[in-house]
Amino acid sequence: MQTVKISEFKARCLEILDRVARTGETLVITRRGCPLARVLPISPSSEGEWLGCLEGTARAIGNLVEPVVAPEEWEAVGE
Repeated sequence: MQTVKISEFKARCLEILDRVARTGETLVITRRGCPLARVLPISPSSEGEWLGCLEGTARAIGNLVEPVVAPEEWEAVGE
């Protein structure tokens, strides 16, 4: 894992990001020698997988169309 000072990252941000994308290597950005952030490449297989990723994780209980409380019990209808 390679490290880069924050000042160098700021000066050469686009070049460094291109290198991470090209090599697939993780990069740690440091400030005064302490790790501050980690730059990770996006894997090609994970692109576009967010759509539908929660399919099958929820279930409907009861009727989703009818109100939970009868309309006669609504404060707005009674006034």
